[in-house]
Amino acid sequence: MIPYMSTCIPFAPREFNSYILNTSTHLKGSAERLGVEPSLVTAWDGFNSRWTPLYEKYLDEFNSRTPAVISQMTGIIEEVHQFEDEKHMIAKIAISPNVTAVDLEVFNINMGRRQSRSVPQTPIKSQPLVVLKPIGGGTIDIRCYGAGKRAAIIDEADCIQYRYAVGAIPPPSVEEASLQNEISSKAAFLLKAGAENEGIRLYIYFRWYNTRHPDIAGPWSSQYTTIIL
Repeated sequence: MIPYMSTCIPFAPREFNSYILNTSTHLKGSAERLGVEPSLVTAWDGFNSRWTPLYEKYLDEFNSRTPAVISQMTGIIEEVHQFEDEKHMIAKIAISPNVTAVDLEVFNINMGRRQSRSVPQTPIKSQPLVVLKPIGGGTIDIRCYGAGKRAAIIDEADCIQYRYAVGAIPPPSVEEASLQNEISSKAAFLLKAGAENEGIRLYIYFRWYNTRHPDIAGPWSSQYTTIIL
């Protein structure tokens, strides 16, 4: 299982308190620029709203810091980690083309991750070979290959990054700002482009990516395209 960016999130109550407060505040003014969906912002703010009254009780060690309060706080911290492992919100922020040094600092990106035993030094040189198969209902079956015969993430990477658009006109390049930006921890996955887009074309680019070491990301593939069924 790939840890993604959940290791950026503190476990200790005091550090977590600062983290959830600062990131919630930051998201309210930066979510659109960073490409974070409104539903994720709402969920994140909900964690902060539930956490704040509990932390106030936690600070009063003699009157209100009870085992029940501590248990609820621990539960929220675990929920936030699970949320990131499932939704990859922080990981998407890290790969946003609009991310800034301030964003990285607020979300503890490039600071809070565990170090692997062997830190890769050389950028990934290969591009994924990709097979797209529309399967109906607006869903595309995607399989990414390295050197082997089975779809698999290459050793230097821990996920596949992809950028895509749906429409009649292909984007001019992978740098087009309007492209959707996503990652997948699996080399074989489904992209739900929307049943309402049946008959319209999907345009998509791929590259090997390492969430722990973004600097070694591989080169983008050529543009792939298929009709959405």
